[in-house]
Amino acid sequence: MKIAVYGHSFAAKNLLSSHPAWFDIVGEKLGATSVSALGRPGAPVFFTYQKFLEVYKKFDLNIFLVTNFFQYTKDVKITFVNGTVTSVAPSSLNAVESFLNQNDITDETKDNFKKIKSWYI
Repeated sequence: MKIAVYGHSFAAKNLLSSHPAWFDIVGEKLGATSVSALGRPGAPVFFTYQKFLEVYKKFDLNIFLVTNFFQYTKDVKITFVNGTVTSVAPSSLNAVESFLNQNDITDETKDNFKKIKSWYI
């Protein structure tokens, strides 16, 4: 049996942990041949559902963790003043405010987070 787990950080592998993930324990108890952790920290329901639709037919058992329905649903591009670029789905107003307090992101990135802050409010 092949199992897939979808959702936020609770459905993602933590490579720094020496303990088995809950979904690996479930997979072992069910005799699974593989367990795929397809979650992403901070992922909104929309991302999770898109991932599910993309791959669910490849698995015998799909476990879908519902995240916060009020999360911002799009990835936000973050450009740092040193030129590094990444993206994140801000999971809460607190997360947005923490990005606004960073001194190492560009003004354009800060402007985008200010707009997202108004979306939360």
